[in-house]
Amino acid sequence: RRSSDLQTALTQPGSLTTQYAAPSATGFSVTVSAGDTWLLLTPTGAFAAGTIVLPTSVDDKAEVSINSTQAISTLTVSGSGTTVTGAPTTLAQNGFFTMRYDAVTAAWYRV
Repeated sequence: RRSSDLQTALTQPGSLTTQYAAPSATGFSVTVSAGDTWLLLTPTGAFAAGTIVLPTSVDDKAEVSINSTQAISTLTVSGSGTTVTGAPTTLAQNGFFTMRYDAVTAAWYRV
């Protein structure tokens, strides 16, 4: 391997693209636009239900990190046809979690 290839392989991904969403009602649905995204949810209040739809056609080991400034009592994390393992079903005020995609199993896992 060339030195630059080795450096690239050893470098941790340092930046996520930020996506903003400000749901204004319970039952909201937010679709994450791409892998390697930080979804910053700023709901207008605590909500009984909400859905986060993870992106499709992402690279192996792509990550999506989610933060919410408000509580979501019933949270659904959808994989749009891929398996989602370990996603939270509720989110506290200022709660957060990260999902990572594994291409071999075609599934998202909480990390």
